[in-house]
Amino acid sequence: MWDKLNVHTVPASRLSGNAVDYAASRLRGIGDIISSNSCECIARQLIEKPFRFQGSLWVAFGVQFHPDGNKAHAYRLVRAPKFYGVVMTYADKLSAGGGDAAREDPNGFYHGLFAAHNGVKYVVIGPDFLFTHLPWDAVTAETSQLALF
Repeated sequence: MWDKLNVHTVPASRLSGNAVDYAASRLRGIGDIISSNSCECIARQLIEKPFRFQGSLWVAFGVQFHPDGNKAHAYRLVRAPKFYGVVMTYADKLSAGGGDAAREDPNGFYHGLFAAHNGVKYVVIGPDFLFTHLPWDAVTAETSQLALF
């Protein structure tokens, strides 16, 4: 269930694209938030090009393609030297308790992961946020409907 504070509404163009073009790596016409999705490269300690939102850099770790509008789950990034917590690799995070600790982390699964883009070193910081073009009442209605299943 999403808290209103963890949902950001953005223009639909920033979430544009479809699963076919994305899977085929045809990123032309795909919004900056969707194209930042880094699920496939974080295990190599790499991320796609981050996007800017409210003065911070962000990267997506999960996108949902839907005819009514795409959504993305994203985390903020900080430069590695400015992060004072425990930094881990994806492999380290998964090896701790078979990944259960990572899944139960209140800051989110990807919090504290080391990642780089174009030679710049970052740390992913949680919690994750949902980026959508839908207004808050539509997000809560959708979440309530999903709870029925």
